[in-house]
Amino acid sequence: MATLEESSGGSHVHKIFEAFGRRKDKLRDKEIEEATEEAYELFASIPKETVQDIADSFGATLQPSLKELLDGFLNTTAEDIDTSEFLRALLEKYNETVRLYRESQG
Repeated sequence: MATLEESSGGSHVHKIFEAFGRRKDKLRDKEIEEATEEAYELFASIPKETVQDIADSFGATLQPSLKELLDGFLNTTAEDIDTSEFLRALLEKYNETVRLYRESQG
């Protein structure tokens, strides 16, 4: 009888810990998902003021074509600038500039 009691109690405790582990894993997964979503939201856009401040810091040395590109983003009705679109546009402009430079060098 005592052995049956011990094995039953041990099994029950084991089940409790398994349930606790599953709950802990679900909570951890949920926290990771929430942190990932928060990080994405933080970096998915750039405040227009930040881009304007950086552009202004170049003063008169900012090339007209780059100023035009930045103005296109700054003059939209959106509150912030989409990071992915912004980086894509900058890379396209840089790539085109390098290509034209290399062509001109023969």
